[in-house]
Amino acid sequence: MSAPMAANESSRLPGQQRGGPAGGFVADLVSGPSYGITQIPSNKEKRINVHFRIPFMTKWGQSIVVTGTGALLGNMNYAKGVALKCHHEKDALVWEALVCLPWQHYYKYRYAVVSYEDGQQVIEKEELLEHTLLLHEGLSHGDVVEVMDTWCDRSYPGSILSTSAFTKVIRQHKQIKSGGEAPQQQPAVGEAVVRFQVMDWMLEDGQVVSVTGSIPQLGMWQQDQMLLLTETDTPCWEGEIRVPYSTFAFTYKYAVNTRSQAASAAAAQAATAGRRVRQPSGSPASPTPAPPAAAVNGPAVLNGQLGRLGITANGPVSSSSSIMPAGAAALGPGRPGPGSGIPQEAAAGSPAAYVAAMPPSPPQQQQQSGPGGITAIMRNATSTLLEIGEPRVCSLPLAGAASMGAPAVVVRHDGFVRRDRLWRGAGLALPVFSARTFQSVGNGEFLDLLPVVDLADTSGMRLIQVLPVNDTCVYNMWWDSYPYSSLSVHALHPQYIALRAALDDLPGISMPADIAAEIEEARVKLDGPVVNYEATMATKLRLARRIFEAAGHKSLQTQEYREWFVASESWLVPYAAFCFLRDLFGTAEHWNWGVMATPTQELLERLTSPEQEWHNNIWCCYWLQYQLHRQLKQVSEYAASRRVVLKGDLPIGVDKRSVDTWMEPHLFRMDKSTGSPPDFFDPNGQNWGFPTYNWEAMEEDGYAWWKRRLGHLSQYFHAYRIDHILGFCRIWEIPGNCATGLLGYFRPSIPLTVKELESRGMTGADTLTRLTEPYVTKALLNKLFGPQLAAEVAARYFIEGEGPGGFRFRPEYFSEKALWDLKARPNSPDWLLEEVAITRKGLLTLRQNLLIIRDPDNPERLYPRFALTSSTSYKELPDAGWKAALSQLHDDYFYRRQDALWRSHALKTLPALMAASDMLICGEDLGFVPACLPPVMQELGLIGLRIQRMPSNGGEEFNNPATYPYLSVASPSCHDVSPLRAW
Repeated sequence: MSAPMAANESSRLPGQQRGGPAGGFVADLVSGPSYGITQIPSNKEKRINVHFRIPFMTKWGQSIVVTGTGALLGNMNYAKGVALKCHHEKDALVWEALVCLPWQHYYKYRYAVVSYEDGQQVIEKEELLEHTLLLHEGLSHGDVVEVMDTWCDRSYPGSILSTSAFTKVIRQHKQIKSGGEAPQQQPAVGEAVVRFQVMDWMLEDGQVVSVTGSIPQLGMWQQDQMLLLTETDTPCWEGEIRVPYSTFAFTYKYAVNTRSQAASAAAAQAATAGRRVRQPSGSPASPTPAPPAAAVNGPAVLNGQLGRLGITANGPVSSSSSIMPAGAAALGPGRPGPGSGIPQEAAAGSPAAYVAAMPPSPPQQQQQSGPGGITAIMRNATSTLLEIGEPRVCSLPLAGAASMGAPAVVVRHDGFVRRDRLWRGAGLALPVFSARTFQSVGNGEFLDLLPVVDLADTSGMRLIQVLPVNDTCVYNMWWDSYPYSSLSVHALHPQYIALRAALDDLPGISMPADIAAEIEEARVKLDGPVVNYEATMATKLRLARRIFEAAGHKSLQTQEYREWFVASESWLVPYAAFCFLRDLFGTAEHWNWGVMATPTQELLERLTSPEQEWHNNIWCCYWLQYQLHRQLKQVSEYAASRRVVLKGDLPIGVDKRSVDTWMEPHLFRMDKSTGSPPDFFDPNGQNWGFPTYNWEAMEEDGYAWWKRRLGHLSQYFHAYRIDHILGFCRIWEIPGNCATGLLGYFRPSIPLTVKELESRGMTGADTLTRLTEPYVTKALLNKLFGPQLAAEVAARYFIEGEGPGGFRFRPEYFSEKALWDLKARPNSPDWLLEEVAITRKGLLTLRQNLLIIRDPDNPERLYPRFALTSSTSYKELPDAGWKAALSQLHDDYFYRRQDALWRSHALKTLPALMAASDMLICGEDLGFVPACLPPVMQELGLIGLRIQRMPSNGGEEFNNPATYPYLSVASPSCHDVSPLRAW
């Protein structure tokens, strides 16, 4: 079925066509089964044929769907969207679809990469931005709008400038614009409207985006003849020209122009008045001059001219020079081809097809403006930064192998301006407790960061990174000084309160003299060379209670406090109740609280009721958190005013004895621990003791816990560091009865199976016993303990005659924790202490001497023990075939078979974090990094971490900062190693 091009009533005679074969393109696509359009709309309503095209290299099994506003585009629902079909254009895989849409002023739409599992659509990747397609009023029924999109996601390094660290802090001076519209040209006979759209987050005040190219409408590569674009919605810039069909294909580039204030004002006034921007000369605006000879005389002349001018891509050029890229003359206006006005090889992108074979149209025709439109010409630019890379090409497209009817509008969504220099900055990292001043009591406090902000700003640093500041008061002893073991992911640590400012929210009320004297006395007493954590905490909690009872309770009556309480109630009330019960029971192990171990709303209301005799404890807890909030918020706002980003830290886990595990235990695997596998620094691995996350449960409610956590964090920080970002691909999960990290395995992961073992010759009734149980022989006992002690150890801790080596651990000593807890009685002699230490170490070595680990939840799931080839159990295997097979399975499990699974998991969990806030994100990607993580972080635009003393490649002593990727935090040290000064 054919779809004739309807005429533009305002520009053409009835029945007159735009050019090209009558309806050829529409006939190919509208009637073809590929696009699902079965009939041509009635002439009674205006319908526009929108041809979506986007190059994207998908993987096997993936496809692309477009969805947008309106029923025909699926109402922004990918499941109801339009599926695109693909074809190759040289090295590019281009996805396209033709959709016949009712005319309206604009449509919003976006793309996604999808796949299908069991008939269900799975969204694998979405674009970063939502597109807007404007439809001109001058379009007629049946007209074609050609939309060439560029896939835009966070993998573009400059996308980090869209985060709050830049928009609200570093670049807060740059005004954000929205709702603007570029002047529109209207379609005319024999011409197409070309609409340019490009994005750039890096523009400074006085800078604008323009486009220059190989046709007169774009200035023939002359700097003072560029087309000035309009900023519509930051960071988008748009503009339109009308181009005769005979002029396609043409080449172009975007440029960043820095203008004087006078020129900027003139351009703004001109745009408002709807006229062209002309260089002030005292004479009427003259037509655009004819192109220089270089534009039509071939590449040899042009290249020589450019060489004499000394022009380089992405560098400033003189205010009167040509900026035509080398080789661009070979991409000038082409000779019209049959039907569509261009040769078919030109539409396919062949540079040889674009050789300038005829002079351009007369200047006065090229610069003509459509009804109500303007053509803004770039004048008085003091410098021009031309984007890097090859010139972009705008050509009329082909529908497969058939020529395409000429579209009325060509939309070029070109992604980002291509820059070779992106933003760089410097900062400093320190724990808050280390930022002590002469006013600190015991340790650095939140308000002590104010002079640090001044220091950073004065020295040109734009970021301050701190360690986690959450409450860690689990044990009420010095263990709590470890900042990564959170009692609550919302509450702030009481050690950071500046007591001197605890009444600043109450105008006219000053600190009582006796309390002020006690604060000063404590300041002097606790001003030692190192932080005395226990003494500092005891002093601050005591004085905070005194301040609250003296005057601080009046804060609870203020409007500011009431608003904060309403916003914080969901986490604050459970936190206060938990702290009360922790102190009441003398432990934070909430599973030992009897009926209080399972919290309910009724229980929380009873515990925090004002009628309870302990209500002052609850209120004081509220007040203390309010003061901490006020002080950290003050620092954050002050830092932002000085254009300094405050960067927080997101611990990978929470303590098992925490408010979060008490309130929502279903989100955690409480019988497992988080850690890391063995490495160069620790051959036994690490066991951090945090429960692992139940990601399946978290996914069910849309990761609500993470959204609340990060939303709370964003009150204070505009950037944050994800501790152990590897854990969002997979976590090293350790059974709860282990003390070290050696007997862990990855979760999620693809385990080994019994069939795999059998297929490699490991068969027999006792095979699994030999592989999965500790291998203990008499020879090993003698080697580890000596003959005399070995006999005693064997008799006490083992059952002789059982097990793969002749000895099996007694049940009460089978776990690592039971062996770890072996201790000598108090006041024991030194020889006994030494003997117990040797015994404990030897027993742990024997307990770890196995080859395969069974999953505690499913014994059919098997995991190779890390570095199993170094174990005695492996070395004493009699079958060389078994050794080879186990070594192969070990390497396959740890280094090969998991990548696709871990990538998939990371692309589910990390975007959930990213969507929860607009903060800048850095991932701590050190240690045993899976191969899938670096590309995932690049794809998501996440910044990595590089420590010069922790080389990424084996065999190197130091990292070379010159080789770091752009999205990197480069530092000489971190909290895992000594600071630079100590080193």
